[in-house]
Amino acid sequence: MGQFNMKKEKIINRDGSLYGYEILSKNPQLITPENDFYNALTLVGALNGEVGKIHVNILPETLYFYAENLEEMSRSRPGLVFELVETDMDVRHLKEILQQKPRIKVSIDDFGMRYSNFDRVFELPNVESVKIDRLLWNDPKRERLTRTLVQEFQKEGLIVIAEKVETEEEYKRLVDIGFDAFQGYLWREDR
Repeated sequence: MGQFNMKKEKIINRDGSLYGYEILSKNPQLITPENDFYNALTLVGALNGEVGKIHVNILPETLYFYAENLEEMSRSRPGLVFELVETDMDVRHLKEILQQKPRIKVSIDDFGMRYSNFDRVFELPNVESVKIDRLLWNDPKRERLTRTLVQEFQKEGLIVIAEKVETEEEYKRLVDIGFDAFQGYLWREDR
């Protein structure tokens, strides 16, 4: 069995209320499908009384091996979203799995980075949200692009989340850009 090596981070709505939590590994190098599944099972159970969404960071391979189990978790915990981490993946295979398991909702992590691109957002079924990485939204030269991406994703019915927000000024600017939700150091309980 995997080791309990996860943490939770708040995700905040535009108005400052709690959207939910992301559950992610403290040591990304230790992520394996087995650890992902074990940790997801343990932490989702521990957070069952929490309000809002629960985003669980997982490898795409975790869906390959544990689709039945993850679908059952999704059935018993409304608001559960599996966040696909930024790695190379077989989009066609993942698409087949997600078409067969419509209860499994996914989020695209680190959009704008190496592997997290439009293929994932628009080809995979059951995508509920997109997280735009700080490297994309924090570049002043890309603000217009970021604003357009946020608007286009929202037109598709997706929730758009800004990752790695560190200051109140950034939060205000990102609200102005139009993001739906936010996550980062600004809301960490241990800062």
